[in-house]
Amino acid sequence: MAIEIRELIIQGKSKESSTSNQDDLTKEVYALRSEMHALKLQLKGSAAKAEVGEKEQLSIGYRIYFAANGLMGNSYGPTKLHMESYDMAKAMFEELQPKLDQFSKVKVPTLAKKLEANGAPAVLN
Repeated sequence: MAIEIRELIIQGKSKESSTSNQDDLTKEVYALRSEMHALKLQLKGSAAKAEVGEKEQLSIGYRIYFAANGLMGNSYGPTKLHMESYDMAKAMFEELQPKLDQFSKVKVPTLAKKLEANGAPAVLN
């Protein structure tokens, strides 16, 4: 996901070099960037809400963190609650996986090709 984020940032800047269809490409870049932020929110949760202690829906990352705590520093191993947290995180990730694949393997490369076809500099990984 880090590569896709870097590509989106570069594409956001390189779209300015593109000559034709600039408005449409700009809308696509920002729509994809919004989708990226939504996916990241599902994976990691909101950093701003976590900072002030505001309640929010638990993220996949938090559930994994909680489940992993059952493996550290105790003599009894993970409890039923730790295992339930892991199972919930796994189910949430399995639901999110197709969206992540579609985003990183289809949408980002497609937009990169459109940008390059319209005169924007190539995005190198």
